[in-house]
Amino acid sequence: MPIISADGAGEHLRLSDLSGRVVVLNLWATWCKPCIAEHSTFERLARRFAADSVQFLGIVGEDTPDRVLEFEEANPTGCPNLHDKGGTVASAYGSRGVPHHVVIDRNGLVAYSAPGRPIIEEPSATMIERVLADQVGSLVERFTAEMIAARRAGRS
Repeated sequence: MPIISADGAGEHLRLSDLSGRVVVLNLWATWCKPCIAEHSTFERLARRFAADSVQFLGIVGEDTPDRVLEFEEANPTGCPNLHDKGGTVASAYGSRGVPHHVVIDRNGLVAYSAPGRPIIEEPSATMIERVLADQVGSLVERFTAEMIAARRAGRS
């Protein structure tokens, strides 16, 4: 699994260190308007699943650490934002831009990936609940349909 640089001081996090936990990655940037708009949704989801030990991580690769720190100070979320130096994580998960969301199951496998789409709260919560219950499989199609329906209805 990729290594994410937590800061310029050489601290690193391996996603394999989170094995056994469901992980939700939010690849984003401070200049991305949809990313900014969904920031509060990501925070609400993190609070909602805190008791389930779901690890929410912001992954920032297309930005400078200084801009991210400035943004975090003005918009605290309580979710760690880690620098993806060199785009290792983005590349590992096939990201071609932001926003991009990835739900990883307890075995380290991608249960859902949504490149280029803002996170929508209820369909995302449903997917996370299913991953926690180990019920992903064909339900990914249903989740995608729910996201499309929610987007059409204007919910986030």
